[in-house]
Amino acid sequence: MRLDTVPGNEALLYLRNIADADRLLASADAAGAGAPVVVVGGGYIGTEVTAALTLRGLKVALHDCGWPALNLQLECNLLHS
Repeated sequence: MRLDTVPGNEALLYLRNIADADRLLASADAAGAGAPVVVVGGGYIGTEVTAALTLRGLKVALHDCGWPALNLQLECNLLHS
């Protein structure tokens, strides 16, 4: 199910292209420092977005179904060292 089809999702943003990135940054700037944000997905893009929004002063929570974040991108010996 695509979340953008759920009623009441006006604040939901996907990140798939440059236009989405511009929309995300504009929303972050409009929200201002301290605004709460949830990033869903702990892969490379999700963690980069989390870092970028945190540097902009937003309060970001990163949610992912796996642990730790980037678990598919890093080798096991890095994850458990």
